[in-house]
Amino acid sequence: MAKRGVREAVVSNLLALVIAIFMVGLGALAIYSSSFVTEDAHPAWNAVLTNIGGAIFTTGAISILWDLFSKRAFVSEVFSIAKLSEDIENSGLSRITTNFQHDMEWPTLLRGAKKMAIFFAYARTWRQSNLSSLENFAGQPGNEMTIVLPDPDDDRVMAELARRFQTDVQTARQRIDEAKNEFIRIFTHTKSKAKLKIWYVKTSPLLSFYRIDGRYVVAAYRHRPGRGDIPTFVCDREGDLTRFVDAEFAAMTDDKEPWTRCVYPENKPRAVIPMAPSA
Repeated sequence: MAKRGVREAVVSNLLALVIAIFMVGLGALAIYSSSFVTEDAHPAWNAVLTNIGGAIFTTGAISILWDLFSKRAFVSEVFSIAKLSEDIENSGLSRITTNFQHDMEWPTLLRGAKKMAIFFAYARTWRQSNLSSLENFAGQPGNEMTIVLPDPDDDRVMAELARRFQTDVQTARQRIDEAKNEFIRIFTHTKSKAKLKIWYVKTSPLLSFYRIDGRYVVAAYRHRPGRGDIPTFVCDREGDLTRFVDAEFAAMTDDKEPWTRCVYPENKPRAVIPMAPSA
């Protein structure tokens, strides 16, 4: 079927080219014929042959140029745009920004949310900027939040974070502990009615994930020193990117995985039932 389609396309293109060449020849013939019809003797026929011949010649010439040069470039560009549009549609992507803190309108995004899952290093600035929104979320009955943080007890992960954030290992540990304790404080407040789970993973974040009900926010990290804008991708519908984030969260909150553990609420150790002495 594919070969047949290619053959049909080649035949169609050749036919169009032949017709265009014929039109150029016909137009040239009409213009040439007008020279034998004097304007004094037959002014009407002279004008008709000249104008029609010029129009046919120009149309044919443009068609030839289109088929030989512009058509392929135009079709290629259309297909490239269509492929890009398809990729965006399949990814679920709805928005891209580089202003993570302000363009996202976090208070509006967090208002009315029911379920949240977040993975970041410690996000001190984000937490401080959205503290009141997080407290309001914690005060709503039935709400659920899952926080995933790098494991501060893993020396390899802490060394990597310290290097990336230009600090020392002890400071990196303190900032993660600070994030954990702040979320616990928010959700153990007397007015708190929501559920909180905190997980540690033995990996250093390459991206930050924010899953807020049906909206997903994926933010990159800077490689150069200092603060500044970062690429941020927003998804409002299911797609390849949202499925990737879902799979990441599923793995990071699986207590069967050796590289992740739930630290809040603390899992109670299983009771060991002594075996009855053998008779």
